Amino acid sequence: VSDRSHSAERRTFCRTQTNTRYMVDEKQNPDEQQPQPLDMDDLTPPPINLSRSSILFDPDPSTKKNKNIALDLWKECKSNFPKIVTGAWGEEDAGDDNPVGALYNLVFVRLPVLFGFGFYLKNNFAGRPLIIDFGTGELVIDIFIASLVVFFL
Repeated sequence: VSDRSHSAERRTFCRTQTNTRYMVDEKQNPDEQQPQPLDMDDLTPPPINLSRSSILFDPDPSTKKNKNIALDLWKECKSNFPKIVTGAWGEEDAGDDNPVGALYNLVFVRLPVLFGFGFYLKNNFAGRPLIIDFGTGELVIDIFIASLVVFFL
C-alpha cells in the first residue's frame, strides 16, 4: 500500500435528526467534527409547469417533433408510397403515434406479401396456378381469393 493512499482524505456522509445530509471528515476526532452542508442542499427544486402547453400534458409537445428519425421516415414513406403498400388507410395521421411499428409492418409484412402476390400473378398468367393440397385432393387457388387475402391484410 502506498503512502499516497493513506494520506488521502476520506469523507463520509451522515444525516442529522432533521434528515439533512452533511459531509464529515473521518480523519478528525469524532468529538471535534464539524458537519459541513453539501452544495446540493442549497439547490432549489425545478419549477413545475402544470399548464396545458407543458411538455407533460400537451398532446403535441415540442420534444415529440424534434429529432424523431422514425417519424420522419414514416411520413416520407406514407407520402411517397400508395396506401396499399403503407397500410395507412383512413386517417391522415395513421401510424404517426407508433412510427417504428408502422415501418416494421411496411418492411416485414406488407412488402413481402405484395411481392409474393406479384410473383403469384406472374405465375398465374404464365399458366402455372397456385395449387394447394390439404390431403383431400389438389385445390387451385383462384385469383379472386388471393386478391381478397391481399386486400384484407
